[in-house]
Amino acid sequence: MRRNSIRVVLAFVVAVSVAAGAAAQWTQWRGAARDGVAGAFAAPKAWPEKLKKVWSLEAGGGHSTPVVADGKAYLLARQGDQEAVSSVDLATGKVLWKDSYPASFSPKPEARSHGTGPFSTPTLHAGVLYTFGINEVLSAYDAESGKLLWRNDHGKAYEVPHPYYGASLSPLLADGRLIVHVGGPGKGSLLSLDPKTGQTQWKLDGEGPSYSSPVVADFGGVRQVVVMAQQSLMGVDLAKGEKLWQMPFAVPYDQTILTPVVLGDTFIVSGEDTDAQAIRVAKKEGKWSTEKVWSNRAVTMYMSTPVLAGGLLYGFSTFQRGHTFCLDPKSGEVRWKTEGGQGENAHLVAAGNFIFLLKNDAEMTVLQKTGEAYRQVAKYTVADAATWAHPVVLDGGRFLIKDAGRLTLWSL
Repeated sequence: MRRNSIRVVLAFVVAVSVAAGAAAQWTQWRGAARDGVAGAFAAPKAWPEKLKKVWSLEAGGGHSTPVVADGKAYLLARQGDQEAVSSVDLATGKVLWKDSYPASFSPKPEARSHGTGPFSTPTLHAGVLYTFGINEVLSAYDAESGKLLWRNDHGKAYEVPHPYYGASLSPLLADGRLIVHVGGPGKGSLLSLDPKTGQTQWKLDGEGPSYSSPVVADFGGVRQVVVMAQQSLMGVDLAKGEKLWQMPFAVPYDQTILTPVVLGDTFIVSGEDTDAQAIRVAKKEGKWSTEKVWSNRAVTMYMSTPVLAGGLLYGFSTFQRGHTFCLDPKSGEVRWKTEGGQGENAHLVAAGNFIFLLKNDAEMTVLQKTGEAYRQVAKYTVADAATWAHPVVLDGGRFLIKDAGRLTLWSL
């Protein structure tokens, strides 16, 4: 009996350790799987009135979300007239290494409140950290030492070196390929690069990039990159770089920002003053086609990418001066939505049975994951400045928050 009990205890400890390790990996834009879903989250018996500040440090400006792996956080931020890349010990907040390079940028008057970037979230894979600056400078660092492995200044290859408001695409790494969309308004290239060297594997010329980040999907038996370009949506064969399908998708002022959310043979998109909609991709008789499955004006999304969790889609719409909603992603039918007046923008992360919603006013709301009604569990203030970056939900009830100038680790 005693031996069996010990085995049970050891199995439990291993299971908890594995779950915690998985939860602590936030390795790219919108998390390890690029879908806004964190690892397992154990709710406290009672949610505290306030969060505990573990540490906080001056980090610099920008909207870039930190990435986390193996007890370390990595960040791309602006410090003066330079972009700085740094590694931070997650337990103590100590900076382990830092590199910086010149990155002058003048924001357009209408976007001055968003500062001078950077806006792109790094990608961490196989011990290498990839960063993409506001001027399309792509860098690869050894994550342990901070050594620069290679750097490509893609902005120099185009007459207009970046989108109108600056580059914000977060690099995608899939099947041994590093995918970025470079160029500026009117002209650009989707690139597949060798992650080890930065050398081009394939290049697809065409439209300039949007402010969205691409994802990988398997449609019609083909693994492809789903790209929101400046004025269209397209699917590109990941292995060959061939354009498979393309459809118009023009939004006001070319402000295409959301990341496509993939569900089966469809993906969900929206944009500035543009209906939320589901698009089905199919291959029939050797030809690719796209079909709009549903469209919903009432949940138009601008900068806030929704998250799929438990078969439902949770999001934040700009309609009615900002409201949270839950809908059926297969039909587009709204299950519930708030009255509105919630604010300008919010980022959502699903973890365990909860949705964590961080607005740009530094207010983080914890919602019960349910399609029945809006159920608020807790609400916390997590910064003294604007929060445009995603919250990073970690194991042990910890939250890594990047605001307009600081990086802070909070705990339940």
